[in-house]
Amino acid sequence: MEQQINPNPNMPVRQASYYFNTLSELFGNAVFHLPKKQQIPRLILITFVNGDPKKIPKETLTLSDMFYKTNNTNNKQGQLKINVRYQNYIEVYVETIYLNNPANIEFLNQIPSLKGFATFTKAVKDYGKQGYSKEESVEKAIDYTINQNLLVDILLKEKEGVKTMVMAQITQEEWDTCNFQEGLQEGITEGLQKGITEGQQRERRKLIEAVLDVLSNEEIAPRFGVSIEEVEEIRKQKQ
Repeated sequence: MEQQINPNPNMPVRQASYYFNTLSELFGNAVFHLPKKQQIPRLILITFVNGDPKKIPKETLTLSDMFYKTNNTNNKQGQLKINVRYQNYIEVYVETIYLNNPANIEFLNQIPSLKGFATFTKAVKDYGKQGYSKEESVEKAIDYTINQNLLVDILLKEKEGVKTMVMAQITQEEWDTCNFQEGLQEGITEGLQKGITEGQQRERRKLIEAVLDVLSNEEIAPRFGVSIEEVEEIRKQKQ
């Protein structure tokens, strides 16, 4: 599953590569050289796209639409005959959902985090089109998303961190030419993830500090998934 700011017709290749790379990581390449047939996870390939650029709720992208076209209609090269019908040797389908299409409102409301992400990225882009600077657009997008009661916990606590990460991923040249979808996507993803991670770390530290007087370093470390050295450092800082 992937989220994009703009439609990308290359998603069948990208999504398929993610899947096969994941299989290699899960099983290792040597497993697929064995004579025994392996059982692998069933893939579901979905791309969420912010906005409503095509005025349709969703569409299906196929790998075969990316194959080289031939002028010879009788040329079956690259196809396999199965049950009297010629088919491609490989096919990949990716369901593309346009989040801001009116038909998807109910779906989006069921996933607040996804709705918040879509709202934030769209707002950054919209403010940029209105002539605001990169910094102003990100700042206004954060405030707008918070006012919509979305991603409130993350954006209120980690506002500066999110803003820094987003801006760092977009060069001024990309911003000036409006060619910043990949950088914006990466920056927002990293910024929000950084906000979540830092928030979790602060909460974990508070919990560790609360039990310093009743548990030893050796007891605390495995309970909170940290090293004994980290607990020792927290204990020193608390004294």
